[in-house]
Amino acid sequence: YIKLYNWLKENNISYKPNDRTKLGVSLDALLLEDYEGLAIQIVQKPTAVSKKVYEERALLRVQRAKKAGIVIVFLDDEHFRDLNEIKPLLDSLKRS
Repeated sequence: YIKLYNWLKENNISYKPNDRTKLGVSLDALLLEDYEGLAIQIVQKPTAVSKKVYEERALLRVQRAKKAGIVIVFLDDEHFRDLNEIKPLLDSLKRS
């Protein structure tokens, strides 16, 4: 999370960490201003949660996001090798 938040700050991308206001479930980063309507969720299943429950929660996030007009970008370990690779994706999804 810290690596993600530092990267967002370095790239001047405003965000709210662990936001629950839009969907009623926590999002790792709800992007603001130029990137409004986008959210970032880190794909990392807690060991204390079953795969089925984890997948149900992810589906709930996607369904609620769709209703709220929010696009969730899911990041896995691979993305954290170079977060700069997601910048073009975020830029392509942002509203003009």
